[in-house]
Amino acid sequence: MFYFRNHPFLISLSIIFLCSIISCTSRNDAKTSNLLRNDAQTGNPLTVEMRENLSKNVPITFSEEITRVEYVPLELTDDGASALAESLDISVTDEYIFVYSMKVNAILQFSRMDGKFIRQFATLGGGPDETQLIVCFYADETARRIYVVQHNNILEFTFDGTFIVSHPQTREISYQYPVGDNLIAEVGRERVPFSSPNLIGMGVFKRNGDTIAVKNNFARPDIFPANASCIKDVLRAFSGQSLLYFIGSNDTVFRLTSDAIQPAFVLNRKNSRKSLEGALHPRMEAMQPNDFWIYDFFETSKSFYVRSIFDEDKMYIFALDKATNLTTTEISGISPQEIFGFDRWMLGIGIHIGDEKIPLWPTKTYLDKNILVQYMPAPEIFYLKEKGVINKLPTEIEFINEESNPIVIIYHLE
Repeated sequence: MFYFRNHPFLISLSIIFLCSIISCTSRNDAKTSNLLRNDAQTGNPLTVEMRENLSKNVPITFSEEITRVEYVPLELTDDGASALAESLDISVTDEYIFVYSMKVNAILQFSRMDGKFIRQFATLGGGPDETQLIVCFYADETARRIYVVQHNNILEFTFDGTFIVSHPQTREISYQYPVGDNLIAEVGRERVPFSSPNLIGMGVFKRNGDTIAVKNNFARPDIFPANASCIKDVLRAFSGQSLLYFIGSNDTVFRLTSDAIQPAFVLNRKNSRKSLEGALHPRMEAMQPNDFWIYDFFETSKSFYVRSIFDEDKMYIFALDKATNLTTTEISGISPQEIFGFDRWMLGIGIHIGDEKIPLWPTKTYLDKNILVQYMPAPEIFYLKEKGVINKLPTEIEFINEESNPIVIIYHLE
């Protein structure tokens, strides 16, 4: 059995993976609208054909969509106040990069221009401006606010780290993300039985608590009774002003927008019944031999990309062309087990963009800004160089070493 499936960081990935701001500007409204019309607003989800492309292995490249690349090495100060190892979340604005460091248990703020450390705030503790168990955080660039989401409250800070107020959180969630003015998308906590009256699968709400849309009906009584099964293996990603949502017992990726929840993509895995049982039962294993276990995904205006572990130890990358609805498959030559030791996001297993470039797999997508953001730990970069995945370090970061803080790579799209 693939032993990292029960690794605590991998479990946490399905609970706390990825949240951030998407700021809205009028010049990008048309791009975002076109993105949504590709799937959710037409009601016709596109299909990623996974099993029928299993034996194909075609390198997936990305260079044609990139106009330029920013490399931002994050400063490591002598006093260790800016130290980053495992990171819970990241948010990038026009001026700043915010990262929650699990090493110092605080949000660290850096300059986007040069990566210089500015301050830390939202530190661990019992005070009104301190944190206890962060779910995620995100930025409101228009209001210049940072929202730190916890299970029982949401802490609001200014961009200079000043605490403003604590908002109560009444729903049991594992994630929150803004999808419009005073509108938020939320994903419920994992391993809550489908029969629970407090279950929230996913929903869109006003900040005052009013409900816009909710979807909870993920039970599979043909596999397990509702009172014996639960939501597991939750994944989410952010595109424009929308949230993509997936759970392991369902092949559909849903899109949550400011006014609706609609199917966006179908991951045609054709998994076994035993795999479905494992994706529903709280104590059973979902990853099975000869089946797909979805690791993560992201999209651009042209394509939808999926990483999946198949047969317990091989990483497959699938690219769906939205214009043709054709799927391309690449089998990664890098071992997921090895690279997981460097970074739970495993960004080294990604899309090739050139011999001297780090493989692309974004931590965040900001399609209204036409950028993808990738957070890369220095040890993982040197691992890729040792394996020959990259020939040499890009000039902008050739001075780093394995003890350096992570690098934030910002890809600007056409």
